[in-house]
Amino acid sequence: MDSARSWLQKFQPRDKLRATSRKKDPSGSGREEGSVPSGDDVPSSVTKQRVAAAKQYIENHYKEQMKNLQERRERRNILEKKLADADVSEEDQNNLLKFLEKKETEYMRLQRHKMGADDFELLTMIGKGAFGEVRVCREKTTGHVYAMKKLKKSEMLRRGQVEHVKAERNLLAEVDSNCIVKLYCSFQDEEFLYLIMEYLPGGDMMTLLMRKDILTEAEARFYVAETVLAIESIHKHNYIHRDIKPDNLLLDRYGHLRLSDFGLCKPLDCSTLEEKDFQIGNNNESSQNDDRPAAPKRTQQEQLQHWQRNRRMLAYSTVGTPDYIAPEVLLKKGYAMECDWWSLGAIMYEMLVGYPPFYSDDPMTTCRKIVNWRTHLKFPEEAKLSPEAKDLISKLLCNVNQRLGANGASEIKVHPWFNGIQWDQLYQMEAAFIPEVKDELDTQNFEKFDESENNAQSSSKSGPWRKIVNWRTHLKFPEEAKLSPEAKDLISKLLCNVNQRLGANGASEIKVHPWFNGIQWDQLYQMEAAFIPEVKDELDTQNFEKFDESENNAQSSSKSGPWRKMLSSKDINFVGYTYKNFEIVNDYQVPGMAELKKKKSQTKRPSIKSLFEGDSETTGTACDDQTVKGSS
Repeated sequence: MDSARSWLQKFQPRDKLRATSRKKDPSGSGREEGSVPSGDDVPSSVTKQRVAAAKQYIENHYKEQMKNLQERRERRNILEKKLADADVSEEDQNNLLKFLEKKETEYMRLQRHKMGADDFELLTMIGKGAFGEVRVCREKTTGHVYAMKKLKKSEMLRRGQVEHVKAERNLLAEVDSNCIVKLYCSFQDEEFLYLIMEYLPGGDMMTLLMRKDILTEAEARFYVAETVLAIESIHKHNYIHRDIKPDNLLLDRYGHLRLSDFGLCKPLDCSTLEEKDFQIGNNNESSQNDDRPAAPKRTQQEQLQHWQRNRRMLAYSTVGTPDYIAPEVLLKKGYAMECDWWSLGAIMYEMLVGYPPFYSDDPMTTCRKIVNWRTHLKFPEEAKLSPEAKDLISKLLCNVNQRLGANGASEIKVHPWFNGIQWDQLYQMEAAFIPEVKDELDTQNFEKFDESENNAQSSSKSGPWRKIVNWRTHLKFPEEAKLSPEAKDLISKLLCNVNQRLGANGASEIKVHPWFNGIQWDQLYQMEAAFIPEVKDELDTQNFEKFDESENNAQSSSKSGPWRKMLSSKDINFVGYTYKNFEIVNDYQVPGMAELKKKKSQTKRPSIKSLFEGDSETTGTACDDQTVKGSS
């Protein structure tokens, strides 16, 4: 560690070492005390950035080592305590301890292995958005099925989402809860960030609502309650989701709910809205500057049908939908955990009524309605909501200072609408809806995506691939180009089916084509060229593209180890993104396992849910207490 620290000191900015340089000036230049260093002595911003990244990389490395050692000891202690309390033979106890050591060894080996996208077989796409996509994938070595979330780095940087994606990774790695989708590992390459998570084949709440239109109050009560536990779980770790919506509420194969962030759509940009746009009284469906007449008021059924036609398009658009965003988030005047409870109220309203409370054709109009919620929050009579349901929604969709949940989830749990809910038993109960799942690769509960274009583009970043594949339809010669018949003929015989392509039997087929009449093939390199470039001297590069060399110069001094890749301009923003969960090392059948799983302990868990799949320890929240049947 000392050697690493001394190496880093060489790159520290001079102003931090100024006191040392004043005391001793080995150059003998006689520089006066307190003099400003010359421009050559001051590190560039690129150098400072790389030093910061290197420092963070080294610190993360040693922190991870210490954390892994601590967690390993905790896992051993927990297993020994379980064995002491369980009715397991001495032979089986020894087998289980040996098995744990085997898993620890596999985990250490996995930690050293640099994971990449090539370790997984990509299967069906189940989500896509402005930043990337989500696919079902299979790990090649083990055959286990996961969900891979793939995010494009350049889009993260361009849209200022670096901190958001870091927070998501940190939340998934830190929060070990049955209410949150499990993260097994994360890694990156030069272009993308990857999250390998458990695959939940039950689909999402958006798909369920599209199929059922409206939930009964009993069904809605179950899923709203599980959402309360999920939000409570992340709030206890001091995280704010800020973008809770039906597409981020996933269902496992048994219908239980997990919170995630599969939408991949950016929040709506309301920065163009002016203060007058949010003033009370600006309530028309159309803008004040719009001369169109206001749209006629729709019945609940008409509004539901209109919402159903548009919701899927909005969910996967690059703009996103603001229907569930709290007014304080839209106004950008500061927000806290209360904003997630507003989202819960909007989702509850949609479950019972069929569409969000402030839905409009125009997202900007939706924003205005949300900010002016006092005017626009109404319950259609035909929905026939109970007084308790209306009261809870009204206490969630309200001013942040009066919002239920401001003092913790317990305020919401004791609301009369939840009478009869056994909070500590929710994840052991049969879910309100059990999705149809045929096997571990079943994706019928997710939206179907057209992958023809994605598959064609998977090997490269650019190019009109669908047009190339369908060249018969798209190969056309514009009239203004005025190509000769011979030129068109040659191009057509090159851009054609491989079996008929000119040159299949050698270049001689092409050389004898009429378009080349007059070409002296053996004299070509002795003839004057068709274009003679301007070249001033042997170092002239004016005929090449100009490149920004600032980054390359900074990297030229280091050619070893992971440094060049780690310190590239994009990767500096994502140092420390790599993560591996102990639970990615899967269990096998071991004598004594069944007996051990029958015994529960009150010991607080370490960072993982349990040592063995299907076992869960009691911890702070009711959500964490329960075993989830739906782990994929």
